[in-house]
Amino acid sequence: MAKKEKAKKETKQMGEGCGKVGIKEFIDLVAERIGNDMTKKDIEAVVRVAILDVMFDSLVKRREVGFTGLFSLVPKLRAARQGRNPQKPEETITIPEKWTVTLKMGKDLKEQINSRKK
Repeated sequence: MAKKEKAKKETKQMGEGCGKVGIKEFIDLVAERIGNDMTKKDIEAVVRVAILDVMFDSLVKRREVGFTGLFSLVPKLRAARQGRNPQKPEETITIPEKWTVTLKMGKDLKEQINSRKK
């Protein structure tokens, strides 16, 4: 199954209104909730600088970033391992260790997601 077909199938399974929320849409949604108190430009500055930059810097320093009840981003070192070259299956390659980030859902988010009707 092609990647696009698989993505469409997964989105269809998730239900109405599903899909990716990009940074611009996120800022628009925050602006709607806040009302007239802040401009979209001010909200974007808060989101990009205060939230995303702090999260990014913390993860680069190998520190866990968590929002109680929502989620935690946990930096983890993925060990080196052996792999195969898809073009030459007989060839074994060494995949070096690297840092990655995993997301752990918080209790409140997990309950909200699982209580949603299909």
